[in-house]
Amino acid sequence: MWEGRQIINDTDNFEWFDGLLKFWSRDKGLAYFRRLAQQDQIFQRGARGRIQLVAAGEAPLTIGYGPHAQSFVNQGAPIEWVPLEPVVVIVNTVSIAQRAPHPAAARLFIDFLFSKTAQLKLREMSRIPSRGDVDADPPRLIKGFKKVFQDIENENMSESIRLFQQTFGLSAG
Repeated sequence: MWEGRQIINDTDNFEWFDGLLKFWSRDKGLAYFRRLAQQDQIFQRGARGRIQLVAAGEAPLTIGYGPHAQSFVNQGAPIEWVPLEPVVVIVNTVSIAQRAPHPAAARLFIDFLFSKTAQLKLREMSRIPSRGDVDADPPRLIKGFKKVFQDIENENMSESIRLFQQTFGLSAG
């Protein structure tokens, strides 16, 4: 379907690559990515920039971050997005340094970050809220599709980075 049409992919799409290798198995995943690597692709860093190029008609599609694409849709861009299932979900964490100069203030800030008020503000910024009582806007940003939760701190990520670069013919930067 996409033959002869350039796809914009991210030079650092390592978490997506690693998550799908784990979900599908290394052999099946590598077979898929090797076929994808045969497509005419442009590699560029930066999800918003890639989505903007698609919205401008410079390329037919990019592999990107749903909330970024949704923010362009919300602004009236002539694009649409679909989840590529399974969707690799990266969970961000919040930490307090062991020797934080003001640990009580840090804990209060974390409490605020997870408050309904702050999560509603994040939703306005096209982010996916962490609270169960605050839906994403629109809810389809996180609901209705198969998800694979990715641990970006896993010990095999350096191997996945090497495989990604090798599979897509990218040099280690």
